[in-house]
Amino acid sequence: HRRSDRNWLSIFDGAAAGTVLIGRKPESESFLERCGWQDAVIDIESDGSDLTAVLSRLWGQPERRLEISRRNSVESLLRHDWVYRWKEILSIAGLKPRAAMEERERRLKKIAEAAKKGEEE
Repeated sequence: HRRSDRNWLSIFDGAAAGTVLIGRKPESESFLERCGWQDAVIDIESDGSDLTAVLSRLWGQPERRLEISRRNSVESLLRHDWVYRWKEILSIAGLKPRAAMEERERRLKKIAEAAKKGEEE
């Protein structure tokens, strides 16, 4: 069985840290909506029987590991900061975001762009 929605929320922390996540991707609409980018999680068999092979392949692909790490961090910056949740809440309430929220979002986008290029912010 795939992990349920309530159990996959820990993926956010790992992705934000740039971790190459290995496991079983949840097969749910909410997961795909929130973490549907390429290689958000490297899938393995539910019994772990291919774990050694998957790890060996990844170990031999340092550029791919770096790309996955960078993408996980960038996507997290662009999707999973609390500023996005608060903007949605304010929108539902018919309120506009505060200037500090807009500035935070701009800053997150700037950091994400630098990360995409492999630059330090």
